[in-house]
Amino acid sequence: MDTLDILSCTYCINPELYGLQDDVVTATVYSGLCIDDDMLNVRVDVDANIYIPNVFSPNDDGINDCVTVFTDHRVRKVVFRKSSTAGVTRSLSRKRT
Repeated sequence: MDTLDILSCTYCINPELYGLQDDVVTATVYSGLCIDDDMLNVRVDVDANIYIPNVFSPNDDGINDCVTVFTDHRVRKVVFRKSSTAGVTRSLSRKRT
């Protein structure tokens, strides 16, 4: 997987890593004429408990109008993407507090 695919941004101070497998991330820092880099081994735990109900009917009848994603303590952020039949994609994310 290309680094651009697993990082939320390439030239920012606090990128987020989107990875589903162990990987090595290399960071290079440029300051004037000085260059330095370092490598970070990232281990991904894919055994987290996640449950997403498969029933969702947002028709305002009060039954199954909302989707709740249930996870254990190891999941820190959930990103939910919804696509319409016209191909419009909306993303919602929530960090664990």
